[in-house]
Amino acid sequence: MRSPLTASSATRALKPASWFLRFRIPDLLVLGDQQTSDRSFRHCPISGEQLNPQAETLGNEPVEPWYLDLLDELPRLSRLEQAESKALYVPRLDELARGNGAAAGETALTAALQRAGVTILDCRHESIRRQMALYAGAKLLIFAEGSAMHGRQLLGRVDQEILVLRRRPLSTLAQMQLAPRCRKLEYAPVIQSFARPLRNDGTDIAERGIAFHNADKLLAIFARHGIDLSTHWRPEEYQAAVRKDAHAWRAAVLKQHDIDRGRTEEHIRAVFSGAGIANI
Repeated sequence: MRSPLTASSATRALKPASWFLRFRIPDLLVLGDQQTSDRSFRHCPISGEQLNPQAETLGNEPVEPWYLDLLDELPRLSRLEQAESKALYVPRLDELARGNGAAAGETALTAALQRAGVTILDCRHESIRRQMALYAGAKLLIFAEGSAMHGRQLLGRVDQEILVLRRRPLSTLAQMQLAPRCRKLEYAPVIQSFARPLRNDGTDIAERGIAFHNADKLLAIFARHGIDLSTHWRPEEYQAAVRKDAHAWRAAVLKQHDIDRGRTEEHIRAVFSGAGIANI
Protein backbone atom coordinates (compact mmCIF):
# COMPACT_ATOMS: atom_id res chain seq x y z
CA MET A 1 0.00 0.00 0.00
CA ARG A 2 1.28 3.44 -0.87
CA SER A 3 2.04 5.82 1.96
CA PRO A 4 -0.11 8.99 1.96
CA LEU A 5 1.19 12.19 0.43
CA THR A 6 1.53 14.76 3.19
CA ALA A 7 3.10 18.17 3.61
CA SER A 8 5.89 16.60 5.66
CA SER A 9 6.71 14.02 2.98
CA ALA A 10 6.80 16.75 0.35
CA THR A 11 9.20 18.72 2.54
CA ARG A 12 11.45 15.69 2.90
CA ALA A 13 11.58 15.42 -0.91
CA LEU A 14 13.59 18.62 -0.90
CA LYS A 15 16.34 17.40 1.38
CA PRO A 16 19.92 17.92 0.11
CA ALA A 17 21.21 15.27 -2.29
CA SER A 18 23.78 14.99 -5.04
CA TRP A 19 21.21 14.88 -7.84
CA PHE A 20 18.77 17.60 -8.78
CA LEU A 21 15.54 17.86 -10.69
CA ARG A 22 14.31 20.96 -12.41
CA PHE A 23 10.62 21.10 -13.11
CA ARG A 24 7.60 23.20 -13.69
CA ILE A 25 4.23 21.54 -13.80
CA PRO A 26 3.33 21.58 -17.52
CA ASP A 27 6.86 20.77 -18.61
CA LEU A 28 7.32 17.83 -16.23
CA LEU A 29 10.97 17.27 -15.39
CA VAL A 30 14.38 18.26 -16.59
CA LEU A 31 17.46 16.73 -15.07
CA GLY A 32 20.12 19.29 -14.16
CA ASP A 33 23.14 17.38 -12.89
CA GLN A 34 26.81 17.57 -13.71
CA GLN A 35 27.16 13.80 -13.21
CA THR A 36 25.31 12.82 -16.39
CA SER A 37 26.91 13.03 -19.80
CA ASP A 38 23.57 12.94 -21.61
CA ARG A 39 23.28 16.36 -23.23
CA SER A 40 19.55 15.92 -23.87
CA PHE A 41 19.13 16.25 -20.11
CA ARG A 42 21.65 18.97 -19.34
CA HIS A 43 20.89 21.39 -22.15
CA CYS A 44 17.15 21.17 -22.62
CA PRO A 45 15.84 24.71 -23.25
CA ILE A 46 13.24 25.24 -20.53
CA SER A 47 12.62 28.52 -18.79
CA GLY A 48 10.93 29.30 -15.51
CA GLU A 49 11.91 26.03 -13.87
CA GLN A 50 12.16 25.48 -10.16
CA LEU A 51 15.36 23.89 -8.85
CA ASN A 52 14.88 21.21 -6.21
CA PRO A 53 17.11 18.42 -4.87
CA GLN A 54 16.27 14.86 -5.90
CA ALA A 55 15.88 12.57 -2.92
CA GLU A 56 17.99 9.72 -4.27
CA THR A 57 21.51 9.18 -5.54
CA LEU A 58 23.33 6.86 -7.93
CA GLY A 59 24.71 4.60 -5.21
CA ASN A 60 23.47 1.33 -3.76
CA GLU A 61 21.01 2.89 -1.33
CA PRO A 62 17.36 1.85 -1.76
CA VAL A 63 14.82 4.38 -2.96
CA GLU A 64 12.48 5.66 -0.26
CA PRO A 65 8.85 4.54 -0.90
CA TRP A 66 7.51 7.98 -0.01
CA TYR A 67 9.71 9.49 -2.73
CA LEU A 68 8.32 7.09 -5.33
CA ASP A 69 4.83 8.05 -4.11
CA LEU A 70 5.61 11.65 -4.98
CA LEU A 71 6.96 10.74 -8.41
CA ASP A 72 3.86 8.62 -9.06
CA GLU A 73 1.80 11.82 -8.88
CA LEU A 74 3.86 13.85 -11.35
CA PRO A 75 2.34 12.47 -14.60
CA ARG A 76 -1.15 13.35 -13.33
CA LEU A 77 -0.11 16.81 -12.16
CA SER A 78 1.73 17.43 -15.42
CA ARG A 79 -1.13 16.05 -17.55
CA LEU A 80 1.29 13.65 -19.17
CA GLU A 81 -0.40 11.42 -21.76
CA GLN A 82 1.21 8.01 -22.08
CA ALA A 83 2.54 6.98 -25.49
CA GLU A 84 1.63 3.31 -25.37
CA SER A 85 3.80 0.62 -26.94
CA LYS A 86 4.32 -3.10 -26.51
CA ALA A 87 8.09 -2.62 -26.61
CA LEU A 88 10.33 0.47 -26.56
CA TYR A 89 14.05 0.39 -27.31
CA VAL A 90 16.43 3.13 -26.17
CA PRO A 91 19.73 2.76 -28.10
CA ARG A 92 23.13 4.27 -27.35
CA LEU A 93 24.13 5.66 -30.73
CA ASP A 94 27.27 7.42 -31.98
CA GLU A 95 29.18 7.02 -28.70
CA LEU A 96 31.89 4.67 -29.97
CA ALA A 97 33.18 7.14 -32.55
CA ARG A 98 33.79 9.55 -29.64
CA GLY A 99 35.76 6.96 -27.69
CA ASN A 100 32.95 6.32 -25.24
CA GLY A 101 31.49 3.00 -24.19
CA ALA A 102 28.77 1.18 -26.13
CA ALA A 103 28.05 -2.06 -27.97
CA ALA A 104 29.27 -2.56 -31.50
CA GLY A 105 26.61 -2.94 -34.20
CA GLU A 106 24.06 -0.73 -32.46
CA THR A 107 22.74 0.86 -35.67
CA ALA A 108 22.03 -2.52 -37.27
CA LEU A 109 20.37 -3.85 -34.13
CA THR A 110 18.20 -0.74 -33.87
CA ALA A 111 17.17 -1.10 -37.51
CA ALA A 112 16.23 -4.76 -37.02
CA LEU A 113 14.13 -3.94 -33.96
CA GLN A 114 12.38 -1.15 -35.85
CA ARG A 115 11.57 -3.56 -38.70
CA ALA A 116 10.09 -5.92 -36.09
CA GLY A 117 7.71 -3.20 -34.92
CA VAL A 118 9.56 -2.08 -31.80
CA THR A 119 9.27 1.63 -31.02
CA ILE A 120 12.67 3.38 -31.00
CA LEU A 121 13.50 6.31 -28.73
CA ASP A 122 16.61 8.30 -29.61
CA CYS A 123 16.93 10.56 -26.58
CA ARG A 124 19.14 12.99 -28.49
CA HIS A 125 16.21 14.09 -30.63
CA GLU A 126 13.22 13.99 -28.28
CA SER A 127 12.06 16.36 -25.57
CA ILE A 128 12.10 15.23 -21.95
CA ARG A 129 8.31 15.28 -21.91
CA ARG A 130 8.16 13.00 -24.95
CA GLN A 131 10.70 10.64 -23.37
CA MET A 132 8.62 10.43 -20.20
CA ALA A 133 5.44 9.76 -22.20
CA LEU A 134 7.17 6.88 -23.99
CA TYR A 135 8.66 5.46 -20.79
CA ALA A 136 5.30 5.62 -19.04
CA GLY A 137 3.48 3.81 -21.85
CA ALA A 138 5.92 0.97 -22.60
CA LYS A 139 5.00 -2.53 -21.48
CA LEU A 140 8.57 -3.67 -22.19
CA LEU A 141 11.27 -1.01 -21.87
CA ILE A 142 14.64 -2.04 -23.35
CA PHE A 143 17.78 -0.03 -22.71
CA ALA A 144 21.20 -0.26 -24.26
CA GLU A 145 23.09 0.16 -20.99
CA GLY A 146 23.96 3.82 -20.52
CA SER A 147 23.08 7.16 -19.00
CA ALA A 148 19.63 7.24 -20.66
CA MET A 149 18.57 4.72 -18.00
CA HIS A 150 18.67 7.50 -15.42
CA GLY A 151 15.93 9.30 -17.33
CA ARG A 152 13.56 6.57 -16.17
CA GLN A 153 14.22 7.81 -12.62
CA LEU A 154 12.16 10.89 -13.42
CA LEU A 155 9.08 8.68 -13.17
CA GLY A 156 7.86 6.52 -10.33
CA ARG A 157 6.26 3.08 -10.53
CA VAL A 158 5.06 1.75 -13.89
CA ASP A 159 3.60 -1.69 -14.59
CA GLN A 160 6.30 -2.75 -17.04
CA GLU A 161 9.35 -4.92 -17.53
CA ILE A 162 12.76 -3.33 -18.01
CA LEU A 163 15.42 -5.19 -19.97
CA VAL A 164 18.99 -3.87 -20.05
CA LEU A 165 21.43 -4.99 -22.75
CA ARG A 166 24.76 -4.93 -20.97
CA ARG A 167 27.73 -3.11 -22.47
CA ARG A 168 30.02 -3.92 -19.51
CA PRO A 169 30.45 -7.45 -18.11
CA LEU A 170 28.37 -8.10 -14.97
CA SER A 171 27.14 -4.50 -14.86
CA THR A 172 23.95 -3.78 -12.94
CA LEU A 173 23.82 -0.04 -13.57
CA ALA A 174 21.00 1.73 -11.68
CA GLN A 175 19.63 -1.54 -10.29
CA MET A 176 18.70 -0.06 -6.92
CA GLN A 177 16.95 2.85 -8.60
CA LEU A 178 15.06 0.96 -11.32
CA ALA A 179 13.99 -2.25 -9.57
CA PRO A 180 11.35 -0.58 -7.32
CA ARG A 181 9.94 1.30 -10.31
CA CYS A 182 8.95 -1.70 -12.46
CA ARG A 183 7.40 -5.16 -12.31
CA LYS A 184 10.61 -6.91 -13.39
CA LEU A 185 14.19 -5.78 -14.09
CA GLU A 186 16.61 -7.94 -16.10
CA TYR A 187 20.21 -7.45 -17.20
CA ALA A 188 20.86 -9.49 -20.33
CA PRO A 189 24.18 -11.46 -20.33
CA VAL A 190 24.82 -11.05 -24.05
CA ILE A 191 28.46 -9.91 -24.10
CA GLN A 192 30.79 -12.24 -26.00
CA SER A 193 33.95 -10.14 -25.69
CA PHE A 194 34.90 -6.76 -24.30
CA ALA A 195 37.77 -4.34 -24.95
CA ARG A 196 38.60 -1.24 -22.91
CA PRO A 197 41.36 1.34 -22.61
CA LEU A 198 44.08 0.86 -19.98
CA ARG A 199 45.57 3.61 -17.83
CA ASN A 200 49.28 4.07 -17.27
CA ASP A 201 48.99 2.20 -13.96
CA GLY A 202 47.43 -0.77 -15.72
CA THR A 203 43.88 -0.27 -14.46
CA ASP A 204 41.12 -0.45 -17.05
CA ILE A 205 38.54 2.17 -17.98
CA ALA A 206 35.51 -0.06 -18.34
CA GLU A 207 33.05 2.79 -18.87
CA ARG A 208 34.78 3.56 -22.19
CA GLY A 209 34.85 -0.06 -23.33
CA ILE A 210 33.37 -1.61 -26.45
CA ALA A 211 31.17 -4.70 -26.13
CA PHE A 212 30.77 -7.34 -28.82
CA HIS A 213 27.45 -9.08 -28.35
CA ASN A 214 26.72 -12.73 -29.03
CA ALA A 215 24.11 -12.40 -31.78
CA ASP A 216 22.50 -15.78 -31.04
CA LYS A 217 22.04 -14.90 -27.36
CA LEU A 218 20.77 -11.47 -28.32
CA LEU A 219 18.07 -12.89 -30.60
CA ALA A 220 17.14 -15.51 -28.00
CA ILE A 221 16.69 -12.85 -25.32
CA PHE A 222 14.40 -10.85 -27.58
CA ALA A 223 12.42 -13.96 -28.55
CA ARG A 224 11.87 -14.77 -24.88
CA HIS A 225 10.38 -11.30 -24.48
CA GLY A 226 8.03 -11.73 -27.44
CA ILE A 227 10.15 -10.01 -30.11
CA ASP A 228 10.88 -12.31 -33.06
CA LEU A 229 13.83 -10.90 -34.99
CA SER A 230 14.39 -14.02 -37.10
CA THR A 231 12.84 -12.55 -40.25
CA HIS A 232 14.22 -9.07 -39.64
CA TRP A 233 17.82 -9.90 -38.77
CA ARG A 234 20.45 -9.23 -41.44
CA PRO A 235 23.71 -10.89 -40.35
CA GLU A 236 25.91 -9.27 -42.98
CA GLU A 237 24.54 -5.81 -42.18
CA TYR A 238 25.11 -6.42 -38.48
CA GLN A 239 28.68 -7.63 -38.95
CA ALA A 240 29.49 -4.67 -41.18
CA ALA A 241 28.17 -2.31 -38.50
CA VAL A 242 30.22 -4.12 -35.85
CA ARG A 243 33.41 -3.73 -37.86
CA LYS A 244 32.74 -0.07 -38.61
CA ASP A 245 32.06 0.67 -34.93
CA ALA A 246 35.13 -1.26 -33.79
CA HIS A 247 37.51 0.68 -36.04
CA ALA A 248 35.92 4.04 -35.17
CA TRP A 249 36.15 3.29 -31.44
CA ARG A 250 39.79 2.16 -31.66
CA ALA A 251 40.80 5.31 -33.54
CA ALA A 252 39.07 7.55 -30.99
CA VAL A 253 40.40 5.70 -27.93
CA LEU A 254 44.00 5.77 -29.07
CA LYS A 255 43.83 9.57 -29.24
CA GLN A 256 42.94 9.83 -25.56
CA HIS A 257 45.65 11.31 -23.35
CA ASP A 258 45.00 9.44 -20.10
CA ILE A 259 45.70 5.93 -21.42
CA ASP A 260 48.74 3.72 -21.84
CA ARG A 261 48.72 3.62 -25.62
CA GLY A 262 51.02 0.60 -26.00
CA ARG A 263 49.21 -1.68 -23.57
CA THR A 264 45.81 -0.46 -24.75
CA GLU A 265 46.66 -1.20 -28.38
CA GLU A 266 47.98 -4.65 -27.51
CA HIS A 267 44.81 -5.43 -25.53
CA ILE A 268 42.55 -4.15 -28.33
CA ARG A 269 44.38 -6.21 -30.93
CA ALA A 270 43.89 -9.41 -28.92
CA VAL A 271 40.18 -8.80 -28.25
CA PHE A 272 39.45 -7.71 -31.81
CA SER A 273 41.18 -10.79 -33.19
CA GLY A 274 39.00 -13.01 -31.00
CA ALA A 275 35.93 -11.12 -32.18
CA GLY A 276 36.87 -11.59 -35.83
CA ILE A 277 37.78 -7.95 -36.41
CA ALA A 278 40.78 -7.87 -38.74
CA ASN A 279 42.91 -5.25 -40.49
CA ILE A 280 43.88 -3.15 -37.47
